[in-house]
Amino acid sequence: MAVYLVTSADVGAPSLTGQNGSGTTVFDYIFVTVGGLTIQDTATNKRNYVLPNGDIYHCVHDDTVTGQVYLMLCRAAESASAIDTLTNPYPNTTQVADTLCNFRVSNTSDATARAWWAILDTSATTGCFYFFNAAAGSTFVNGIWWAGGTLISALPADNYAAISYNRNNSSTSTNANQSYPHDFVTPLGSSAGRTYLKRSADGSIISSACSGNPWANNSSVTVLGSYTNGPTTPHPVDGKIRIAPVAVNDYYSQTSATGAGVEALRLWIPRMFQPLHISGSYSSIDSGDTWADSAYGASAKFIFFKCGSTAGSGGGVVIQYDGDWSVPNG
Repeated sequence: MAVYLVTSADVGAPSLTGQNGSGTTVFDYIFVTVGGLTIQDTATNKRNYVLPNGDIYHCVHDDTVTGQVYLMLCRAAESASAIDTLTNPYPNTTQVADTLCNFRVSNTSDATARAWWAILDTSATTGCFYFFNAAAGSTFVNGIWWAGGTLISALPADNYAAISYNRNNSSTSTNANQSYPHDFVTPLGSSAGRTYLKRSADGSIISSACSGNPWANNSSVTVLGSYTNGPTTPHPVDGKIRIAPVAVNDYYSQTSATGAGVEALRLWIPRMFQPLHISGSYSSIDSGDTWADSAYGASAKFIFFKCGSTAGSGGGVVIQYDGDWSVPNG
């Protein structure tokens, strides 16, 4: 098990641009060159990466599939028999079509390089992959993520503890709201449609829908890190950043209509935290800023990303990139 913080500033890191294949080249570097994971299937601008829990991450950076050269498709699945033949994907293509199951690599279709950051935990118990990029060339981020492992469930028995986030939007507008550069965190604080579980805990619902758990998120609005009555950043008393763990529920359904086995608290999202500060107060912090916190763990280190604007009007998210992650429910 190892945890890696990988960035576009690292020596040897490839550039991320709005050109076909750039995204898979970057992901090859993160997953294989740095993380030591494997590629099960490959084709031009397409990869099936084997995730830490054994699942597949199907990634395509090709406009013949995504509909736009600066969109990259990422879809998790339980397995695959060929590059484009996925078994039990989450989300499935009925829930989110290939042209929507994406993130924005850039906001231009050219060789302009965009800054990027990735956090990869290769553990089978707390595995996760978080990818952020400055698609608009600014200090707020776009992104995509996956998490899965035997220790992240809040339930006493759960053999399907894995989750995948997608943009679920086909807009190619470069307008901030239309392109969702800040929507990396929103689905954890609001509605279903962008985060999907591998299965319900009993295995009966494949690609079960979910959204953020309001109690676990401690947010008074629909976006992580946008606490309406919270303090400014940094905290005026001690100059620190307040954070809280993030969890998701389980609708026990493939839609937003909850089923009989709905779970209010299903998974803890490993290494992800939300800052508990007032929306739009993150101007003094840049995406990619890091700090250590020995009070949380002897070697614990964190990295911050803001969303929506340079002031973080779309909230923010904090990822622990070093040290042991403590499961909130023990």
